[in-house]
Parts: sequence; structure tokens; C-alpha cells
Amino acid sequence: MATRTDYRTARPVRLPRLVQRRQRGYIMVVSMMILLLITIMSISMARSFFLEEDMAGNIREKTRSFNAAQTAVSYAEWFVTNGGSSGGTNCPSTTPVLTAPTVCTNAAVVNATPNATTMPLQVYYPVPFNSTTSTFLQVQTTGGVDKFYGTPGVYIQFLGFAGSDYVFQITGYGYGGSLNSVSVIQTVYLASPAATPL
Repeated sequence: MATRTDYRTARPVRLPRLVQRRQRGYIMVVSMMILLLITIMSISMARSFFLEEDMAGNIREKTRSFNAAQTAVSYAEWFVTNGGSSGGTNCPSTTPVLTAPTVCTNAAVVNATPNATTMPLQVYYPVPFNSTTSTFLQVQTTGGVDKFYGTPGVYIQFLGFAGSDYVFQITGYGYGGSLNSVSVIQTVYLASPAATPL
């Protein structure tokens, strides 16, 4: 046992013996449990973040395809308002694409699972965009930043008259960045004939 001298009394004083205890290590166990808990929470949060990124991407592509289809419908409404109001013709379903805006008498058929060849089961007129020089609509089937899979199209069907007004059913479709992001919009549009001066 170690000793030291007490200089006041000049007698040696015994130092207390250090008690040797068995190591228990509970702090390390608690630390490992906390680390494991933080790891599980981090993995869960990462999965949630990735899911939110996928959802945001899907919503963005669906919004782009919806806006493209809405543009096609707006073009058709402009067409029938500015001189395209006629009784319509019977459009054959074998013609893949119309070369000019046409008002048809037969209804459009839209495929439930569209792809590049079956989307226009009826003839559609692609909205006239210059896809190579337009900064608003760049078509590229392989995708890319701010690219569209295909040109939006429109089908105009003459339904009849409501008084002296023409009634049309307009079906427009548009793509986002891929074939899977397609939107189809159908609307009924009433066009008044041009007013004639008295």
C-alpha cells in the first residue's frame, strides 16, 4: 500500500486503496441502441424523401401533358370560332393523321392504353407547332429536360345546333416527357356564327 508523510505530524499516512470494480459497459450498450435507432430513422426518412421526389416528378409530367392537351383544345376552339364552324364531314378511321384541321361528324375513340400507334384510333390533327425551332414545345421521343414525347393533337366533332349556334365536341390529347404521361381532355364547345352587318 502506498504511503505518504504528513509533514505536520511527521507520521506516515496510509492512502486509501482504490477499489477495483468490474466493468459493466452499460453506456456503450445504450450508445449502440441510440445509434441503431438513429440509423433506422435515417433509412426511413430517406425512403420517404425518394418517394416524394418520384411523386413530384409524376405530378410535373402529368401537369405538362395536361397543359399540352389544353393547348390543343384551345387551338380547336380558336379554329371553330374563326371560320371552322361547318357541318362537318365523315372522317375515316383508317387515315392515321389529318393534314388540315377538320370538323368530323363521327365521334372520336380514345384508347384506354395509348401508345405511339394506337393513340389516334380516330384521325387526329396534330396542333401546328414547329417542334425543331419552337422554344415552347420541343418533341423528342427519347425524353430529355423540358422535352415532350409527342405533338399534341385534337379531334373536332360536330354535334349539331343549339338555336343558331354550332355545338362541337372537342377531344385533345397531349404528352409529357414520356409515353406514359398522356392526358386526354374532352369538352363541348358552343360557337356562334359570325355576325353579319345589317
